[in-house]
Amino acid sequence: MKKLLFFVLFFLLSFSQVAFALSLISAPELKEAKSDSLEIVWEKVDNSMGYYVYYGKESVEGKTKEEKAYQSQLSEFIESTGATITDLEANTQYYVAITAVDENGEEGPYSKEGIFTTEKGASQTSLGLSKVDVIGENQIKLSFNGELDNSSDASREFRIIEESTKKELKLKTIDLVGTKNLLLTFDENLNVSTKYKLTILSLLDKDGKNIEQGIDGLSSFSTPSSFSAEEENLNSALPIVNISDSGKNAGENISQGDEETTLNAASETDNLPKTGPEHFVLFIFALIVGFFVYQYQKKKIENS
Repeated sequence: MKKLLFFVLFFLLSFSQVAFALSLISAPELKEAKSDSLEIVWEKVDNSMGYYVYYGKESVEGKTKEEKAYQSQLSEFIESTGATITDLEANTQYYVAITAVDENGEEGPYSKEGIFTTEKGASQTSLGLSKVDVIGENQIKLSFNGELDNSSDASREFRIIEESTKKELKLKTIDLVGTKNLLLTFDENLNVSTKYKLTILSLLDKDGKNIEQGIDGLSSFSTPSSFSAEEENLNSALPIVNISDSGKNAGENISQGDEETTLNAASETDNLPKTGPEHFVLFIFALIVGFFVYQYQKKKIENS
């Protein structure tokens, strides 16, 4: 009977010692913080086979796993006394706790929390509207400072209001031009000499980050006093001429009307009397012959 009592007492003390040891995990300590990761270490716990790491943006201090859980957990079972938590947000505070697992595979309670903050990331320019161009009676082009989301289901929402009447324009199409520009086409024509207010409600960059509505997504533009669409189309249709080749290609750019005028002028020139050295010699010869004929006639008259 005494041996049985001694064995039970020994078992209870051993179990209590393990449970007590697993419950006395101190808070993890920070070894290195980066903009997207935290490297942590902790003290070794006797009678443990390994550890689990839990973390999140909300504190769970004083709660059991059954009462409240951390947002995330490292998937691997860690046998050492250190780990690196990755894929974190820059300049963000995280709460981290450890649990120890005993030789029987039983997981102990949360340790005290460690509170750590990731480093600030490299400064990044948020997506913003750079320029608004009125390019037609019912079209404007928006230029941005970064590349836009080019997926087929990209979120693009705008509100354009005429400031004087507060009338909202309805968009017909939104087309991506290049990587940083959008062409907005309206159902109706814009009014001349009118100011419009533009608000970007939703627009994603290539990384999926939304523009800041009311800050980077707010602008206004004014229409010109007239829309010279015909002149614009004419200019866009003009060929690009290389200055260095302009002299070489000058003859090739003569219009048909100019060509006909040139040919007609050449024909009229062909009909004019032609002069040359041979005509001059004949003229001198005629003068000499005329002179001798004149002298001959003069002497004939005197002798008679």
